[in-house]
Amino acid sequence: MASDRLHFWWAIGLSTAIVLVVLVLAPLVGSAKLDWGRALARQSPEYEVLIELRLSRVLLAMLAGGSLSLAGALFQALLRDALATPYTLGVSSGASLGAVAAICFGWRISAIWAGGLCGAGLILIVVLSIAGQGRRMSSFTLLLAGVAITALPDSLNPFRSAAG
Repeated sequence: MASDRLHFWWAIGLSTAIVLVVLVLAPLVGSAKLDWGRALARQSPEYEVLIELRLSRVLLAMLAGGSLSLAGALFQALLRDALATPYTLGVSSGASLGAVAAICFGWRISAIWAGGLCGAGLILIVVLSIAGQGRRMSSFTLLLAGVAITALPDSLNPFRSAAG
């Protein structure tokens, strides 16, 4: 039991160290060469490229990666299955269909994510309502409802290939 706790804290420490190293080193890499003296002295354009472009993209990538890993962990905990993914409940297919519908309705490019979010939420509500028909919802029923409903958005998506 003590070795498990030590192993857990060692993994947390190692992960934190890796995140910090990436946070420091990733903004240093880019297509344009920067004069670091000018960037640290807050002189244009090096400072803006470093802070507004590179550092913001690194932070956004870390936030996106953390959010995706949290979503994956939630799906695995909810379904009690280590192999569960957003594809299992049809959430990815619903998001894809929502984004395609937003494009077909002529939504602005910056608002297509809202269509994807609405599609994912709608499919998740449908799956939860089907799985919750009984007195209580089991992970097995939720899994089967998700697999069954996944075919619906895939069949409605005109850009989805028949083979994949």
